[in-house]
Amino acid sequence: MGYELHIIRKNDLEDFDEESNIGLDEWLAYIDTDPDLVITTTYMIKDRANPGKVMPAPGYCDWLAHPTNRDPNGLPWLAYFGGAIISKYPDEALVHKMVAIAKVLGGCVQGDEGEFYDKTYQEQLPVPLQPAKRPWWKFW
Repeated sequence: MGYELHIIRKNDLEDFDEESNIGLDEWLAYIDTDPDLVITTTYMIKDRANPGKVMPAPGYCDWLAHPTNRDPNGLPWLAYFGGAIISKYPDEALVHKMVAIAKVLGGCVQGDEGEFYDKTYQEQLPVPLQPAKRPWWKFW
């Protein structure tokens, strides 16, 4: 067990039900449109149809474009689980990515303690530093 964030469509995790949320096919279609996400088979689950066997978890993907990509445990990941997209212990960059995905999917991001990561959350984050732009004619 760990602290998770969830992309859901309901107003609250308390009202959550699988049937009215994000479908696996919809999540897989989204992954196909996002070049920064790649389906991976590194996470295995028990195959309910064949007891004693395992299979790759459906909808489990790595985020290749994480700004640092230096996590000793591997790449940041997102997984489909019962109508929601989840990740454990996401850093700020992954929270931003999840908020962007939620916007496209018509959902929201909520943590295990009921907090929402929405526009208000985004506004509270420090603005990342951008390199100063020079006029096009100053190339030295």
